Amino acid sequence: MTITRTLLLVALLPMAACQPADTARSAAQQATAAAADAMGKTSRDAIERARRELADADIDVGEGETKAKISPRGDLLIDGKPVPVDETQRALLLAHRGNIVKVAEAGIAIGMQGANLGTRAAGGALKSLLGGNSEEFSKQMEAEGARMEAEAQKICDLLPDLLASQQAVAAALPAFAPYATMDASDVSGCRTRHAGNDEAGGQTGEALTQAPDRSTAGNADAAARVEADAPAMDAAAEADAAAARR
Repeated sequence: MTITRTLLLVALLPMAACQPADTARSAAQQATAAAADAMGKTSRDAIERARRELADADIDVGEGETKAKISPRGDLLIDGKPVPVDETQRALLLAHRGNIVKVAEAGIAIGMQGANLGTRAAGGALKSLLGGNSEEFSKQMEAEGARMEAEAQKICDLLPDLLASQQAVAAALPAFAPYATMDASDVSGCRTRHAGNDEAGGQTGEALTQAPDRSTAGNADAAARVEADAPAMDAAAEADAAAARR
């Protein structure tokens, strides 16, 4: 089932309000279930595809006038040319690459959670209006958003290892040093930004409940925009580049 079909299913949900209450609720439940199933499959497929691409691609690292990449074999490529490395340096490069991939995969997964939250909000908002329990639904969405924010904070836990592996490569391989652009402030800044954003998850859920007539696309975008600020993607150029490869 394609994204287009998913959006069409959810776009039809408001029409159910024109039907008798029981019929409308049944139609809403069926359409919502179909949309959720489709979005779930699409999300899983997208995550798996992105993981395959991350596993097979040369991953950009750092910033500089010339591009630097780490290949799946642990080669350091600067301006497309391999830099001679010994086995110890290669092992360090592979470890750093692995940490970049972990951060990127975590960001991808959380982005998909945001899209799924948008799908549930689109269908759930209609059902809550028909059933007269919009306040309960609003609280449920706020809780869902808060849980998603808590998951996003876990990305911060990955950053110390990312910084450590970057520093290890820079110390062992001078050619890599100019591309070691992440520092300790990126790690601490990640937690600081999230500490000041404790209510973001609840606000996301609340926003999704206030527009039941929006399509899944709009709701998913609203949720995804919160995750677009995920500090792991800002904390290191390596993670930014890896996510861009998908």
